Amino acid sequence: MNEKKILYDVLSKFNLNEEAVKKIFNFVKEIYIYNQKVNLTGIKDYKQFVDKNIYDSLLIINLKIFEKVKIALDFGTGGGFPGLLLAIIYPNIKFILVDSSHKKTD
Repeated sequence: MNEKKILYDVLSKFNLNEEAVKKIFNFVKEIYIYNQKVNLTGIKDYKQFVDKNIYDSLLIINLKIFEKVKIALDFGTGGGFPGLLLAIIYPNIKFILVDSSHKKTD
């Protein structure tokens, strides 16, 4: 199974607009490549990377808790999960991502 199909299968489980899907595809492509060099998450296998980082991060949108939120904090964001993905999906919310590891925040 190719990488695009793996990611598309995950994203199709959520009601995302076309712009968010495009941005997430670009983000995942870049962060996966960067993860291979810097070891942001420790997961090297693409399918596991998508399942553990992307799918798990997006599950929170099913709770519908972001409808009235203006600012959201992601403490211990690591490689930017879920904060960066949520910032793509909810561009009107200000996301603040915090992690103690400079390697990950840089």
